[in-house]
Amino acid sequence: MLQDKTLRLEIELLNNIIEKINKFNTHMQNKKFCLYQLKTEMRVCFNSILELVCKPEKFGVFDFKTLQDLDWESINIQQEWFLNNEEFLEKIAYKIHYEFKVLLNEDPDEAEKLAENYKKYIAKLLNLTLLYLPFKDKIIEAVDFVEMKDNYNILENKIIYINNVFNIINEKESMNSVFSELLRLKTSGEFFSFFQREDDSITDVWNRISCSSKYSSISKFFKLAEILPISSVGVEQAFSIVKLFKTDQRNSLSEESLEGLLLLFQACQEQQVIEISAKTLEMYKELKENLKMRKNSRKDDEIEEEKNERRKKSFQDFLVEANPTLKKTKKTAPNSIINLEDKKVIPITKEETSITIHELPKEEENLFESLLEKSEKNEMEIECFKLIDNSLSSDPFKHLDSDVSELGEEGDTNQKKKVQKREKVKYLNLYIEKNFYLY
Repeated sequence: MLQDKTLRLEIELLNNIIEKINKFNTHMQNKKFCLYQLKTEMRVCFNSILELVCKPEKFGVFDFKTLQDLDWESINIQQEWFLNNEEFLEKIAYKIHYEFKVLLNEDPDEAEKLAENYKKYIAKLLNLTLLYLPFKDKIIEAVDFVEMKDNYNILENKIIYINNVFNIINEKESMNSVFSELLRLKTSGEFFSFFQREDDSITDVWNRISCSSKYSSISKFFKLAEILPISSVGVEQAFSIVKLFKTDQRNSLSEESLEGLLLLFQACQEQQVIEISAKTLEMYKELKENLKMRKNSRKDDEIEEEKNERRKKSFQDFLVEANPTLKKTKKTAPNSIINLEDKKVIPITKEETSITIHELPKEEENLFESLLEKSEKNEMEIECFKLIDNSLSSDPFKHLDSDVSELGEEGDTNQKKKVQKREKVKYLNLYIEKNFYLY
């Protein structure tokens, strides 16, 4: 708790002034707040601040246009309009906190200083209010005709100005019907007959007038005054609401879907009854089924694609296992997939394939034998072995037969098979080097 009484009272006074401004700001944030109400609310906000320092005989006597033309920071104006320091402290002691009176009795110098500072602060605030709030805006001045407070001639001029700006009544049409309806409402007293309850607002009254066929022309001007935006609050709130619907997870929403969601949200906020027809429900069920079918078909395609990727990856691992030099040199890309369909066997010469029995490691021979004898081979592996067998039996590889014939017609059959297997391993190495190495 603050121990300094003067500081505490200054905070109390400042808080009271800020509350008056925030009250006006709260009205501005309300979506139901219309432009024709702005002029009245601005004057209420200004007068609520001025009332703290203004002399009673001056307050409420002059029209507002006179107040707008005054420079409130002028010493002469303050002397003419403002209370003296003692009267000011007594007034705020009655309206805000009784301790202002105590401060005046206990420490008159400190109280005088506080009053002097805050009178200057309020004078500055009044000038800034007149500067930043649109008191002299002609459209705001004109659309307050809906309150029907001015005499008929002023109301007529306001209607003419609005029509010149927004062209509500075209040149081909006549303004006589508008003026006759305005005259009837103003002079006959029918305007006040549309008040049905004590808490009726001007909007409620004009909504009833709009429903009457007698005032169809002048109702157009009221509808314009009702829909004119008072600030950008509505747009900012709309964007904030859009973020609630179009999130990162739902960023593919179409404009039509997003618009429908926003309209439903608005209807719920206004507590409207939302009627959903049987046709709409039927269309929703049909759309849901179509989306489900598309989702399932996409899943089947993904499963098939995953199988193909696994098959290709399996064959890639097979090639690396069949040729240990791939592991050592690492010339292939880490995640590359070898597609045999795009590869062609390039015939090679005898010098490229000639090899002695001792040059092939025993581990490689055993590895290749085990691969040949595997009972479970995927399709890509089988294609590879077929390709190798066909290539070895083609014309460019007849030297393999001559290598076997050197063993003699009565040569050991097992020895012949070993030579053929070793030649197959050598061919497989060369095939991988020529087709799958990345230079």
